[in-house]
Amino acid sequence: MTDTLWEFSVATYRRPGVEAACLALQDNWGADVNILMYCCWHGALAPQELQALLAAVAPWQSDIVGNLRTVRRALKPMLAEMGDLGEEAGALRRKVAALELEAEKLQQAVLAAHASGNAGAGPASPQSARQNLAHYFQILAETPDQKVLDTLVDATFANAREPDQTVA
Repeated sequence: MTDTLWEFSVATYRRPGVEAACLALQDNWGADVNILMYCCWHGALAPQELQALLAAVAPWQSDIVGNLRTVRRALKPMLAEMGDLGEEAGALRRKVAALELEAEKLQQAVLAAHASGNAGAGPASPQSARQNLAHYFQILAETPDQKVLDTLVDATFANAREPDQTVA
């Protein structure tokens, strides 16, 4: 794929069902949405390569992105309780959300730098995405709902043809 990881992620996340699938994988199975996107964007990853990459981004993801997400989510139910300050609290929540998005973008820059240093993986495909996601969830020691994973991969490669399909 010629898109940057960030462009790919933004475009993919907007497709029908992807946001819900990513959030389910994040909230129910502990997945990092940036890693999910990377698994779909990058060609095949060896399990040890993915493990090393996860170790490299884990501190940023948990200490920065994760903590900003926690603050943003904690603010949401408090907005109604703030009374006259609800509007200001909403503005603060939007600022935290923007910081969270910027932190995710920086995490993706680290992931993209990894990809440029490992260009021999081949092009992304539905098969490589499924393989990468399987490796990722093995590392997480989680077994997500296959339908949720299928939603993500199918939406990512909605315009791609499987290699064994022929045009009639």
